Amino acid sequence: LRGKTADPYSVYPHYDLACVSSYLSILEAMQSKVLVVAYATDELKLDYLNSHPRRDCMIVIERKDQLESFLQTYAPEKYAAERERAYAWASRQTWKSVYETYKCLWSGAQ
Repeated sequence: LRGKTADPYSVYPHYDLACVSSYLSILEAMQSKVLVVAYATDELKLDYLNSHPRRDCMIVIERKDQLESFLQTYAPEKYAAERERAYAWASRQTWKSVYETYKCLWSGAQ
């Protein structure tokens, strides 16, 4: 499957992992029980990804060679626990909880 889609939920089940790095894309992938591999293109993105509430359930890549190495050795069964923990968190998220998270982030509150 290639290209754009307005319905990512129909695409995720065809794959073991998703290379996404925005909050909502990460959430969608996690709700589909797909491992998130997020590429940090700069220090700001790296900080953003490392601050994600489920950082422990995703792979954050900082360099192209890390991504290549990860993909060459990737074994889906090795990440089953991460996918399940991510799904458990993501399935509890609502638009209100996403709003509250963004509100907290933008206000600088912890």
